[in-house]
Amino acid sequence: MARMKEMSDTVHILLCGFYFRGNTGDDLFAESIARTLSPFGEVKVTSMSDFDTGLLDWCDILVIGAGSHITPRGLGGYDHTKYAKERGKTVVFYSLTVEEGHPRLEEHLGRADLITVRDSASKRVVEKHGFRAVLASDPLFQKRRRKIGISFRRWVNEPEGIEERLASVLDDLAGEYEILSVPYTGTETDTESDLSFHEKVIGKMRHKPVQVPYDEALKQIDLLIGMRLHALISAVNANRKVLAVDYDAKVGRIFHDLSLHDAVVAYEEIGKIPALVRERIFGADRLAQREKVNAALIGVLCDDLKGKPRPEISVVMPAFNRAHFLKDAIDSILAQTFRDWELVVIDDGSTDGTREVLEAYHDPRIRFYRFGHNGISFSRNIGNLLSRGAVIAVADSDDINLPHRLEVIRSEMEKSGAALVYSSLHLLREDGRRELMESTPFSAEKLRAYNFLSHPSVAYRREVALGCPYNEELDVSEDYHLYLSALEKGFSFHRIREPLVLYRCHGGQATRVKQGRTREAHGELVEMNLKKGHAPAVSVIIPTCNRPAALREALASVMAQTYRSFEIIVVNDGGVDISEVVRSCYGEGKIVSLRHEERKGRSAARNTAIRAARGRYIAYLDDDDIYYPDHLETAVAFLVNTDCNVVYTDSLYATREWVHDRYVTTGTELLFSRDFDRERLLVANYIPTINIVHNRDVFRDAGMFDESLATHEDWDLWIRMSRHYDFHHINAITAEVRVRTDRTNTTTNRRAFLDTLRLLYRRYAPLVQDLQTFEARKKTEENLVREVEAEMSRTIVREYELHHQYCFARALAAGKRVLHLGCGDGYGSALLAEVAVEVVGVEGDPELLHRAGSRCSTGNLRFVQGSPVSVPLPGGELFDVVVCLGIEAFPVEQDLLLREAKRLLGKGGILVLSALNGEAYASPLYKQGIVRDTFSAERMRDLLRAGFSHVLCYGQRVYPASSLFPLACCPGTVPDTVKEYVVERGGESFLPAAAGSREARCLIMVASDSLLEKVPCTASSLVDASETLFTLKEKHIGNLEETIQHKEAHGRALGEALQQKDARIATMDEEIRQKDASIGDLYRHIANLEEGIRGFEEHVKNVETYARNLEEAVRQKDIHTTGLEEAVRQKDAHIGGLGEAMHHKDAHLANLEEAMRQKDAYIASLDAAVREKEASLGDLYRHIGNLEEALHHKDAHIMNLEEAVRQKDEALNRIHRSSAWRVAAFFRRGIGKIFRTS
Repeated sequence: MARMKEMSDTVHILLCGFYFRGNTGDDLFAESIARTLSPFGEVKVTSMSDFDTGLLDWCDILVIGAGSHITPRGLGGYDHTKYAKERGKTVVFYSLTVEEGHPRLEEHLGRADLITVRDSASKRVVEKHGFRAVLASDPLFQKRRRKIGISFRRWVNEPEGIEERLASVLDDLAGEYEILSVPYTGTETDTESDLSFHEKVIGKMRHKPVQVPYDEALKQIDLLIGMRLHALISAVNANRKVLAVDYDAKVGRIFHDLSLHDAVVAYEEIGKIPALVRERIFGADRLAQREKVNAALIGVLCDDLKGKPRPEISVVMPAFNRAHFLKDAIDSILAQTFRDWELVVIDDGSTDGTREVLEAYHDPRIRFYRFGHNGISFSRNIGNLLSRGAVIAVADSDDINLPHRLEVIRSEMEKSGAALVYSSLHLLREDGRRELMESTPFSAEKLRAYNFLSHPSVAYRREVALGCPYNEELDVSEDYHLYLSALEKGFSFHRIREPLVLYRCHGGQATRVKQGRTREAHGELVEMNLKKGHAPAVSVIIPTCNRPAALREALASVMAQTYRSFEIIVVNDGGVDISEVVRSCYGEGKIVSLRHEERKGRSAARNTAIRAARGRYIAYLDDDDIYYPDHLETAVAFLVNTDCNVVYTDSLYATREWVHDRYVTTGTELLFSRDFDRERLLVANYIPTINIVHNRDVFRDAGMFDESLATHEDWDLWIRMSRHYDFHHINAITAEVRVRTDRTNTTTNRRAFLDTLRLLYRRYAPLVQDLQTFEARKKTEENLVREVEAEMSRTIVREYELHHQYCFARALAAGKRVLHLGCGDGYGSALLAEVAVEVVGVEGDPELLHRAGSRCSTGNLRFVQGSPVSVPLPGGELFDVVVCLGIEAFPVEQDLLLREAKRLLGKGGILVLSALNGEAYASPLYKQGIVRDTFSAERMRDLLRAGFSHVLCYGQRVYPASSLFPLACCPGTVPDTVKEYVVERGGESFLPAAAGSREARCLIMVASDSLLEKVPCTASSLVDASETLFTLKEKHIGNLEETIQHKEAHGRALGEALQQKDARIATMDEEIRQKDASIGDLYRHIANLEEGIRGFEEHVKNVETYARNLEEAVRQKDIHTTGLEEAVRQKDAHIGGLGEAMHHKDAHLANLEEAMRQKDAYIASLDAAVREKEASLGDLYRHIGNLEEALHHKDAHIMNLEEAVRQKDEALNRIHRSSAWRVAAFFRRGIGKIFRTS
């Protein structure tokens, strides 16, 4: 910056722009700027095009470009700044408009000590090049006080507390605008007169408006805020701005027709009126209030030039409508023990008496400014720029600074050298209670994850304020943006443990008012960092295949996380296109979508995502599960605050069923919640994939997912991780695993799991160290074997049942139009389409419908999405046959299903239903998985007879083949023509089956309003030539035999183990006997030791006697030492006498030196005589001879003196080294000799 003024207090300001060229606007602009700057010094105005460089010697500040436009075509007279900087002048770029594109733009901007611009686009251009710019308007923007008329009325459906709410809105506006009360009617209408209603509202206002007749008001006001339509229309006709309060439909509709829909606010949203007035209607006013910014900033520059002392610490305090707390805040600064401070208060457009509080203070260290309402970030930035201290302490207008705060800040900054410090604080509750909130130890990693600094406790050096301004696009978390920026630029942080601030907690606090936005703003900051190339903290891995609807929900759950530093890696593992799903989640910049052209499996998909991940931490989510909003925040908070590398939370298992058109949750259960147990992990996986979050570095030690495993690849990875790291269990439910229980649920492949379990048991068998873990693994495997066999039996039997039922329905569907309700994946629909004229399949689940469409492509088969109780087909479209098999799995009411089926049946149409027989399927074994409900034959008949005239009922049971047989025939149906023999195997012969042994496991019903003459009342069979059931049973028997063999082998192993243990016990008995003998020896040894100890104790007594004798000797020695010390003191006194003698000797030597100087003077006079007698050589030579003789004697004498001095020095050295008697002897010899020689 420029040099300090030395001779005068007057600052010379040179204003330079494109003036005096006939442009009236530019000249008026120059005049207004000169008038604004004149209070700070002497102002001269010159033109860029006719610039006199001699003026640079006169000025102290060059204000250039005022009102100018920097374009890519050129920078014109801005080269004058180069000469100004060479002369050490302060350069200000004033209210510029800046365009990108000039190659020397950075060069010119770099010369400025201050840059102000007059539009936000120019501000962005300047900041893009790395320079600081302040948005400030031209002086021509000076704001006049506008007038706003209000015209309200009472209405029947008004919101609660309307009078108080209107009064608050008008008080808010009254600080900046003149409010006029303009009642439209003075007589009572359908509710209450406008005049009476206005009086009630005004009575609740702090700033009472003047009442003006409506016609007169139209001539004065700039804006009418009103409710009555005719009053508003009259104002529009008078070319006045209006803001209509839409209290019923007519106002909004008419204003829409008038293209004034932006000038309408809903009655329930009147709280938005002040913002609409400031931002939309009088938007220029906000910029106009910044007209004072330029002058204020130049005023600070002038203070520097005048040499006004800078304070050591500046306290910057934004204030907005906190008048009732502001005095306490300012008084707490005045009470500081450290006195070299200034207080800069930025009143951010307050309307509550803040100005009056500030004007009551006359301390010259307090300065306050008003630039209108610009937000907290602008207020902090402009306050920092207007401050002059080397250190800036943050202060809020509703908090109290403890008296020693500034003193501690100064001391800690000096000791630590930090650029930014923060402290603990006390929370001051509304009831007066204080609660300590201790500051968190600083960690750069933690700060990047979340904000743990309390801003009212922060102070920073001026370099931080200038290099890391607050982001004015943020209305909350502006402090966090500054911290991240300071961290990125290498500024150091320091924690102060002592509390220095009373942080006031109250309902209107800015932090509380905006609490709902804080996490969102945190996310905005993180996303800004991501756009700048910073890696996210967490990478969420999501593999997906053919489940776009479920994926949408999974992605939405991640996007809803409270913790925002994440990215999502979605890997489409050979499934349908998901690009639209990804786009619809509004995750731009956060979602990375990858694709496998062919399906490779979940392990490969996850590994692909991991290789693309940038986050430090890895989290997992399957495409049909969801996170709760705090999942990532909970896990990451623990990881960054501890040394732990792997954490896991808990999740609920949610049962999901298809209801009408979507899946709904019908129940939740917490299945797994246990602390980490490394050995238990070798038995079973108790950690769902969704719950794990870990440091990505663990892959270096544990490897990635094993792509050879078909299932439970996560369990394998957890085991490998557990060999290197401890896991930490966070006992909190943060996620949801979703399980479908209807017919669309993909049955867990327990056979594949059994294979994986056996593989992993073999792979990690060497890690099993105890018998308990070994037994648990065996038991787990045996239980799984039984479950697999039962599941296979159920699954295959059910496949026989359904296929036989479709064969039965095919016979009825030949040559007919068929509607197939609940068609699932289209398997049955395709069978029906082989014989029917047309088949329409109806299915609600979009994933199953997609599978059905991709499987079936015949021309007479089509599928529609819809519920079986509300088929999306026109009422006129009727069918000959409606097929609905397995209705026990339908999540709908059966009567609604039958009603919809009958609606779609044509005359004489046939309905074919099937359901499980509840009497046969009562076993819990069959109540798992797909079964929602079961029926009896009587219940089925009752349901159908309520809507149909004729009903046939069949039973079905799977033996070695599937058998379908009539339970009852209707009159007129074809009699049973097939003879069946039902027997039971008894020993080596067949016996007739007992009554009731042929109990149907499934029921098939055929219903119609017409006689079922063509429906055979007969039995049929489905025979499997592959003898799958026999094979299954043989395999089952083989498994049982294998299990028995394993058990026998296990029994033998246990027997051998018992024998080994018996042998070990015998060995231990022998060892015990040997140890007993050793114990006897030990007792004898102890007796000897005790005897030795007694002798030792006697020896100790002798030693104690000797010690007492030593103590007496020491006492005598101390007495002798005291005598020696007295002798030493006497010696020191004698040495003092010697020192006095040496002092006399030194005085004598000084006399000798004086004699020598006199002799030297005599020799000099002799030399002069020699020069005078040069004419007589003879006399000169004789005289020289005499002189040489004299000099010879003198030299001898000097040598004697030097010898004496040398001997004296030696004597002195010996005095310091020798004892008293040697010193005395030397003194007699040496000093006597010196005196004799003299």
